[in-house]
Amino acid sequence: MDNGVIMKIARSSQEIELFQRLLFQVYCCELKWHDPLRFPAGIFSDEYDAHGTFITVLKGGELVGGFRMVKDSALGFPHEPLLSLKLPRLNGCVDEPVKEKLMDVGRGGLREITRLISRRGGKRLLTIDFVKSVYWHGSSNGVTAYFMAIDMSFFLLCQQLFIPLLPIDVPRHCEGSWTVPCIVLVEDLVNVMKERNRGIWEYMTDGSNVVGDWRERTGGLSS
Repeated sequence: MDNGVIMKIARSSQEIELFQRLLFQVYCCELKWHDPLRFPAGIFSDEYDAHGTFITVLKGGELVGGFRMVKDSALGFPHEPLLSLKLPRLNGCVDEPVKEKLMDVGRGGLREITRLISRRGGKRLLTIDFVKSVYWHGSSNGVTAYFMAIDMSFFLLCQQLFIPLLPIDVPRHCEGSWTVPCIVLVEDLVNVMKERNRGIWEYMTDGSNVVGDWRERTGGLSS
């Protein structure tokens, strides 16, 4: 696992804009999920950015991918309307202990993962670096669980690697692909990976390529 890759939280407006420009390149130009004319400056953003923390992955000093963690606000979480959810309450098929844990921590102990992207050929990011970043962010901020609507192929890859994503609803079509609504508990991430895939567990708990302070600051764009 290449320690030439580093992970950090984008703090400055310049770092955040660099990630938003990569989002524009991937979402609008490569995948064509969104009309580029809606973003004439080449910066892909929305109203949730002000409540987001941007995790970036760099290799050789170049931004190769990342994702956004969104905390609760007056806007809610981005994909709640799509799933007719009001977190922390869950629909249907989730075990009762998981439901109870989420109800106990409330919305403040949850984050939604959105905007997970990488440059072409960056599938490495979508597995081990994703897991590592979630672990470090959760451990640094007292987050109990993460909610996401994750691409179907990535979800299946995570299942093969024993990454404990728990489906909470049927697949939904969202932003150009079929996605699986799911959650991951930080506690499960540690325990399951330690038992089932020790290689990923050892990598995700090694801080040698995790850079800077991982604590959130109020208002993502003003950090």
